[in-house]
Parts: sequence; structure tokens; C-alpha cells
Amino acid sequence: MKIVSTGNSRVRYNGAIQIINGKKLIDEYSLDSAVVGGNNTYTAKQKIETDKITKAGEYTIRLVFYYKDEKDNRKTIKKDTILKITGEI
Repeated sequence: MKIVSTGNSRVRYNGAIQIINGKKLIDEYSLDSAVVGGNNTYTAKQKIETDKITKAGEYTIRLVFYYKDEKDNRKTIKKDTILKITGEI
């Protein structure tokens, strides 16, 4: 993931990564939190364990990202991507 802070303030974030099949939550991991300095970018990679995926199919990997804005209000950003597993596991 790549985080961009376009203002003068630093951004502290945290969140979770979820693996979902249909409407069923298969697994959830805490997102490694960090601080992004004002007017900077931060790129991070985090390994996602997939050992709880036991059958082929279509899964959603959801990133739930939390941070506080300049008025100290909690903001949430959700990003989904599809993971297709084919063949035998």
C-alpha cells in the first residue's frame, strides 16, 4: 500500500486486513501501523497468511484503514480487491 500525506501534518494510521468469502469473514489481521510525515509518501508491504483458505473460489481481500483528520475526527477508508483461487488447495 502507498500512503500520501498532502498536508503539513503527519498522519498516524492503523487498521485491519480481512479475507472474506461471500459474506463470511475467513480471517483478519492487524495492519502494521506507522506515521507518515507531512507532505510525504510512505510505502509498506505486509504479508497476508492464507492458510485458512481451504477451497478454491473467489475471495475478497479488504483493507480497512483508520486515521484522524485535522479536527481529530476518526476517518475510515475501505479498499477491496478480488482474489481468485483455482485448482486444488
